[in-house]
Amino acid sequence: MHCVVCGDAVGFDTGFTTGFSTSLSGCSALKTTLARPGITDPGHRGKLIVLVSVATLAVMALMVYLIWSGYREAIRNAETTSRNYAAIIEARLDATLRRTDADLQELARTIPVAALSKQAVPRYAREVGADWIIT
Repeated sequence: MHCVVCGDAVGFDTGFTTGFSTSLSGCSALKTTLARPGITDPGHRGKLIVLVSVATLAVMALMVYLIWSGYREAIRNAETTSRNYAAIIEARLDATLRRTDADLQELARTIPVAALSKQAVPRYAREVGADWIIT
């Protein structure tokens, strides 16, 4: 039998039970082709480790970026929510304080100045109303 690559005579030692070639002799081109660096080559293994390391670092960098951007987005949402709550509380408190101020101004207009002393409370209690006098 001859090699299809170089034309040299090739001898095969076939295995009796399998029928497949177990060794080659005579063809230098076929031996060179079969002896190409493979996964078991130390240089190739080093390149593979570097490639896997670079890919792992890239994935980790992407994960860190996504976590950081999610954190910043959560902070922005919290700030917006806080501002909205503050605006709502301010609006409600402003309305309550305006009503309270209007009620106090009405009381100041209707209660005589003489009724503001503690000794005058019994005398003016019926005029002003017992609900408004604090004793």
